[in-house]
Amino acid sequence: MGIQPVAVVPSRDMMLIADERDEAAVLWMLDEGLKIFADHPRWLSPVPYKADEDGDIVAWQPVPGSMADASVRLAERTLETYEYREQRNRMEKLFRQAGDDLEIAEYEVGTGPDGTARSVTTWPYGQDSLLPYTDDILFPAPSGPFRVSWSTAAEVLTTEWEEALTTPPRRRTLRWPDEQALARLRELSTGV
Repeated sequence: MGIQPVAVVPSRDMMLIADERDEAAVLWMLDEGLKIFADHPRWLSPVPYKADEDGDIVAWQPVPGSMADASVRLAERTLETYEYREQRNRMEKLFRQAGDDLEIAEYEVGTGPDGTARSVTTWPYGQDSLLPYTDDILFPAPSGPFRVSWSTAAEVLTTEWEEALTTPPRRRTLRWPDEQALARLRELSTGV
């Protein structure tokens, strides 16, 4: 067909295709795909995909600096929101039946300082939890809440959490960070 196809499959019975060189068409496809995904009971993915050199289907990334960057990031975070919500609903039901009070932390999406979608979860004070992988973690410390990037938390916190065997991936909190770790995290904080 003479195009370099990129596709969004927002529902079981819908596929949108655009030429990756046509930025206006790609932006329309991403926006329309997100709307269909959000409204369809049999959602699949608002994330764009393409075939790589070997013919394998992979997530498509726009060229750096493209206007589609923010739309792709929003699509990725939106899909993660749905996946983590479905997982949370299943796990809460199983934990209730087992009499376990482990908290399944929520995955939320907001807007970062640069206007792009950023995901965040909250490390609960005084209760073990399963945290979804997010861009940021909110710490509701008694001395005042603050927020740090996931990568910063991973550098500072070593024994306070561990990998959980879940799909999508989560980390299990084992204890609230001590005062020294909290002070270091607050120092590296990005606000609330």
